[in-house]
Amino acid sequence: MQFLWKLFGKTKKTRFRCEICGAPLICRTSWFEHIFMRRELYQCDFVPCSQSYWGRTELTHAANRSGLPGSPPSQLPMQNEDYVRMAAHVYRYNQYLAAQKKGEQQLDLLEADQEDHQPIREDLAS
Repeated sequence: MQFLWKLFGKTKKTRFRCEICGAPLICRTSWFEHIFMRRELYQCDFVPCSQSYWGRTELTHAANRSGLPGSPPSQLPMQNEDYVRMAAHVYRYNQYLAAQKKGEQQLDLLEADQEDHQPIREDLAS
């Protein structure tokens, strides 16, 4: 049946094609079901076929955070790297609390005492 559409119609740029005749599907109507979901009704553009389809366009994850200062967080779930960053923050905070509980604080590498390290003298003659 795909050959029928190619004989009678000109090619159109479209999102979807009919599985029966291969004609482009035309979006007849669409409406929001939710702030992140849109329902759509498509119909085959080839009149003798007129197969109808419905579908939805849905946003599932936030790709990037908003750059506006003071913007509220998105209602969409966070990406995987956000979970990793959040877990690393919790781990560092737990380490900090454990160090405070023991009464000792860990020194960073840059804050370590430099007096313990003596420069190594190399003798060029030997």
